[in-house]
Amino acid sequence: MDATTQCPSCAASRQSIVRDGHFFRADDAKAVQRYRCKACGKKFSAATLKPTYRQKKRRINSTIRCCFASKMCPRDMAELVGVNIKTVASRLRWQAALSRRKNREYLRAYLDVQGPIKCVLLGTLPSGDSVITSPTHLEQFLTDTQSKPVVGSSTIAVICSDSD
Repeated sequence: MDATTQCPSCAASRQSIVRDGHFFRADDAKAVQRYRCKACGKKFSAATLKPTYRQKKRRINSTIRCCFASKMCPRDMAELVGVNIKTVASRLRWQAALSRRKNREYLRAYLDVQGPIKCVLLGTLPSGDSVITSPTHLEQFLTDTQSKPVVGSSTIAVICSDSD
């Protein structure tokens, strides 16, 4: 149990969490620690808050990511890894969602530390602004651009610091 372990149900601290056995994950035969929260009585495992929670065939994630970075088509990825092409498509969607989430967290942290960031654009933002000044403005920008098809004239080319 690490220092940041919390109950996913009630967010109880580490002091009210006790170990409650383990189980062997069928996918990779790894022993995963199970915990019980004394505050709410719920049980959870060390894998509960991981991005790969409830994912079968975790071992193919890194291979698919590397193949995608190498511009390999999904059909060839499926053949290389030995899975159905639908599995590859599902993992690519999962990886895209994970990357978007990590990028949002990074940009929020950057805004908190560095302050406003200037967007160097090929066109204009949907709102007509060119500077993101707060996490709320960033969230609105990400929501606006994600809900519309993003084309060359409305994408961010470079995000740089507020110099200039």
